[in-house]
Amino acid sequence: DIVQMQLAAGQASFHHGWTVHASGRNTTPSRRVGIVMNYVRPGVRQVVGDVESATLVRGEDRYRNFRSEPECNRDFAPTNVAFQEDVERRKREVYDNA
Repeated sequence: DIVQMQLAAGQASFHHGWTVHASGRNTTPSRRVGIVMNYVRPGVRQVVGDVESATLVRGEDRYRNFRSEPECNRDFAPTNVAFQEDVERRKREVYDNA
């Protein structure tokens, strides 16, 4: 079923990353921010494209199927910006060639 829902400023929508959703153009001077989180066991591995990156949030990673993501110490740190650019490049290789 299709459900129409308008969010007020400051509200958030939480849904599965594959949920089909849309929003109109952002006409405000403020940014619209989106974030996707996927939780998997360390034993899971990427089978298409290059090695994926991840942050271990609990336990121990004995498999090393994911590159460790660098710790972020400040906004727009050059190391983190370069890492994110590499992540985006790798994702395009996977999704654009699927």
